[in-house]
Amino acid sequence: MKYRRAFTLIEVLTTVSLIAILAAILFPVFPQTKVAAKSVVCASNLGQASKAILMYGTDYDELYPAAVSAADKYGSFDNSSDPTLKNRLHALPLINDVLAPYAPAKELWHCPLDAGTKVSDTRGFEFVTQPSLYAEYGNSYTYQAELALESVHVPAVAHTVDDSHKEIGPSEVIVMLDGDRSWHGGSENTDTARWNAAFADGHVKSVRFQGFITGWIVDFGG
Repeated sequence: MKYRRAFTLIEVLTTVSLIAILAAILFPVFPQTKVAAKSVVCASNLGQASKAILMYGTDYDELYPAAVSAADKYGSFDNSSDPTLKNRLHALPLINDVLAPYAPAKELWHCPLDAGTKVSDTRGFEFVTQPSLYAEYGNSYTYQAELALESVHVPAVAHTVDDSHKEIGPSEVIVMLDGDRSWHGGSENTDTARWNAAFADGHVKSVRFQGFITGWIVDFGG
C-alpha cells in the first residue's frame, strides 16, 4: 500500500506566511481599486451629460441650457454686488430636468462617489447635502450657471479672471463638474482636491485646483 507524503510543519508554516504576506500587500489595494472604478463611472456619466448639453445647443440656437444645478438653485448665499442674482438663479429649472429629453436615464446623473457636500465659504455661500447630491436632487454634478445667465453660445469661449485676462477656448472652459472636490480621495485642502470636469468641447478629465480656477472661474462677457 502506498502512502501519500504529508506536508511537514515547516512547509505549512511557510505557505501560511506567504499567504499572509500576499494578503498584507493586496488588501489595501482593493479599496483603492474600487474607488478608481467608481471614478471612471463618474467621469463616463459626466461625459454623457456634457454631450446632452451639446445636443441641446443644436436644438436651441446654439445656446447653453437656461438652467442651474441644485447648489445654485437651493444654496444660501449673499451677493451684494448683484442683489437680484439669488432670485434669478432660484427661478431657473434644474439642469437634469431640462436635459431629460437628451439624457433620459436618471442614473446618468449619478457619480458613484457622490458623498454629499459640505460647502461653506467666505462669500457667505452655504450648501450642505446628505447622504448625497444625487439622493437629494437627482444630480451629482454642478453646472456652470454663468452659461445660462450670460446666454453663452455653444461651444463656450471665455477669458481668465487674472491680470492676463487671457482668452481660453472650448477645450479649456469647464461647463460641468463633480459636486464636491473631496469625492476622489482628496480633501478640502486645495493641494489634494480634484474634480472630474466636462469641458465645452465635450471631453472630460480630472483637474486639480489650478485647473479648476482656470476653467471654471472665468469671464464670459469678453
